[in-house]
Amino acid sequence: MRLRQPRLWSRDEGGDRRSSQECFWLRGSRNRFGQCDTRGLADYLGLKDKDVVIEANAVRTLRVDDLMRAIRSKEEYNRVIYSREGRKRTIEIATTRSERVALILSQDQIDDPDSELPPVVRAAGLQVDIMASLPPKLSKYAAIVIASEKAAKPGVNDAIRSYLRTGGGVVLIDQIPIYLCGDVYDRDREYQWRLEKISEWFGASRITVTGGYYVRESELTIGQNKPIGTTFSNGQRLFSFTGKLDYFGINELNMNDTAVPMAWWSNFTGNGGGGGFGGRDGRHCGIFYQRYGEGRVYYQFKATMPSYPRLQELFVAGVRWAANVGT
Repeated sequence: MRLRQPRLWSRDEGGDRRSSQECFWLRGSRNRFGQCDTRGLADYLGLKDKDVVIEANAVRTLRVDDLMRAIRSKEEYNRVIYSREGRKRTIEIATTRSERVALILSQDQIDDPDSELPPVVRAAGLQVDIMASLPPKLSKYAAIVIASEKAAKPGVNDAIRSYLRTGGGVVLIDQIPIYLCGDVYDRDREYQWRLEKISEWFGASRITVTGGYYVRESELTIGQNKPIGTTFSNGQRLFSFTGKLDYFGINELNMNDTAVPMAWWSNFTGNGGGGGFGGRDGRHCGIFYQRYGEGRVYYQFKATMPSYPRLQELFVAGVRWAANVGT
């Protein structure tokens, strides 16, 4: 009998749909979805070690959780991504450590030979693929850097979440978190945008934005010693700025317990208001990171600014940290 392509299905356990498990049908199970033995399934998934499927204790059905656990126990299988979109269920497996980064830019940025981000990301020492939208197969990359508002759509959040859970790295800058949530302005809280749609994996439920006015002074200082393997020290000033600029900050009251602030705003004064952005309702950080599942998230309000090389130096370290390279 010619074995069909293996497919995934949901099996209810104990008659409770809420406890359903995603499974593969294996050879010997009568079903209309297709049959596959353990070796055929291993071939389908691209596994060199065929026994890894058998080690998942498969009989006639194979739970996806058990399969992924068995795969991850093998060092050569460094990343496994399982995703479910409606009736479509897929598993992606990367068998070697990737040292590539996907840099998501707008088409204008891609066409601009003087675009500042590509050389900055390349300074992390990784191979960089530049594109205008998220790649269909995220598992190819150690990290993705999203800098395009057009590509930052709520529809990509499930893919990002699955990617992070299985060891991927995500780097966000500027107001990208706002666009990932559909640009939801909080009318009850001035200068704040809601981030509930991504707060679980991003690390914060709101972001504060102020700008458009001349600011007398603003400073961003490091809040811990040697964060993410750098040589920066607690209290070290990244830059002191006077002038017109859009500022992005996360109020400490809106940060998840798992998020780790790296740099705080201070001495923020001027005509811009910003809903207490200087500290009237709690401190605001402009750079933070967090771990989610087996993955890493890094946020920095600006990747680079002229005359402030420390900001760029920290961003390069953030890309390397998110990609889990040398950290």
